Amino acid sequence: MQTIQLRSSLSPDSEDGAAPQAEAWIDIEAVDEEGRRWLATQSRLDDEIIKRLLEPAPATYWRRFGQGLYFNMHAAVPGEDTSTTAVIDFGIWMEPGRIVTVRRSKVPALDRAAEACSAGAGPTSSWELIVFVLFAGLGRVEQNLHELTATIDQLEDEVLTLEGDPPIHRVAELQRRLVYARRFRMPLANMLSFISAQPGSVIDGVVREELEGIVNAVAQHQELLGLSIERALALQGQIRDQLADSMNTATYRFTWVATVFLPLSFLTGLLGINVAGIPGDHNPLAFWLFCGALCVIAAIWGIAVGRVTSPFKRRRGSRDA
Repeated sequence: MQTIQLRSSLSPDSEDGAAPQAEAWIDIEAVDEEGRRWLATQSRLDDEIIKRLLEPAPATYWRRFGQGLYFNMHAAVPGEDTSTTAVIDFGIWMEPGRIVTVRRSKVPALDRAAEACSAGAGPTSSWELIVFVLFAGLGRVEQNLHELTATIDQLEDEVLTLEGDPPIHRVAELQRRLVYARRFRMPLANMLSFISAQPGSVIDGVVREELEGIVNAVAQHQELLGLSIERALALQGQIRDQLADSMNTATYRFTWVATVFLPLSFLTGLLGINVAGIPGDHNPLAFWLFCGALCVIAAIWGIAVGRVTSPFKRRRGSRDA
């Protein structure tokens, strides 16, 4: 548990000579016994608010309680390895003169904000703290989206050039990551819209401009995610068409082989019966004459099958073109 004073942007040289106002930022780890004891005995918060701060909730949302606001932040961001995903989960309680953050997971953005405040260059108000945290996560999200888009480009090149086996499993994994990312962006976009709609007496002009920039960036992320998901679905459909075409081609070739060799197998099996009276059974040239007859029968049969199936092949070629 740590308490940080957020110095307001009021100038110390103001006309009334008042000292700069300060908001208290109380930062607590959910597993910290001292912090939980402070929330229960000294925070003067309602039990419902304390419960929301301490208990994880799998969604991003906001609630108003009297003069205060509660924000639950639950989002998926890229991990240290961009192929992995880390879940950020923490609660924020804002009221006049005080902001309380309770971390239910690792939140690097809050660590950076605390370090910046210690160096005298951190947020100067509770709203600036929220903007600071949002900006910190925005860069990682943009980097992740660009990497996902580059992955889609690479997979499209592989599929369209027909190099190697179709990457059906990689496309499915990419689609899962895109859907997972969009699931967390939509509630965040709704909450940011609510924040940016706060009156000017609550959020000053500079912070409001920064919030509007974040809102626009998140909206662009939503559009990019939607477009990327559509591209992934189209790519998955293309791969399925290629697999179906390969299967149809293999079945077509197998049918040709079976059509040619089944009659020959029948004849050889019939003539291989150990019975007397087969013509030419004592003639040394009978075997070769029979092989020649089989070849003629196979050729005639193949020509007949080819003429029967040629209209279907022409239709298939015109469809592929």
